[in-house]
Amino acid sequence: MKSVDPGILPHSTCFSFTPPDVARELLFYPTWCGHYYCNDNYFIRRQSYPPLLLVFVRQGSFHFEYQGQARTAKKGDVVLIDCQAPHYYQAENGLEFLYLHIDGSNAHDICRHIIETQGWLLGRDTNMLIGKQLYDMVQFYDQGGIDTPFDSSMRIYRLFELLMAPTAQEREIGG
Repeated sequence: MKSVDPGILPHSTCFSFTPPDVARELLFYPTWCGHYYCNDNYFIRRQSYPPLLLVFVRQGSFHFEYQGQARTAKKGDVVLIDCQAPHYYQAENGLEFLYLHIDGSNAHDICRHIIETQGWLLGRDTNMLIGKQLYDMVQFYDQGGIDTPFDSSMRIYRLFELLMAPTAQEREIGG
């Protein structure tokens, strides 16, 4: 599917999902995902949106305002925000990013824990693995792949696992 939002370039792609009841009740599930190439006309300002947002920046700079902070994510950074809170983001020319909107199970509680312990702009040694997981997921859907609700949930569970994994320095101190 192609997005028609201003600032999203034509070679971008995105996918929307409608989870079955079992996923809504018991599992994690994606609501949107995609691979966007943007110019500086791309921005979103919301007071609230139900799911979480996970972003991996592949190229360029991406400005965010969230929880009273203004920060810029650069190549290799990961951003995790709970979109139920007010948020704003805007691309700079040349931005390329992967994203996933997530909901379900205790996703908001996990997100809150990650943000409280690590912040919402993450520069961790697992970021490249997160980027690869997101890239592989978008490619899977782009090639016509269809997940079961459990497959989708496991993909998201793996992303949470990577977001919560201790850094090399934390493992060294703890070990």
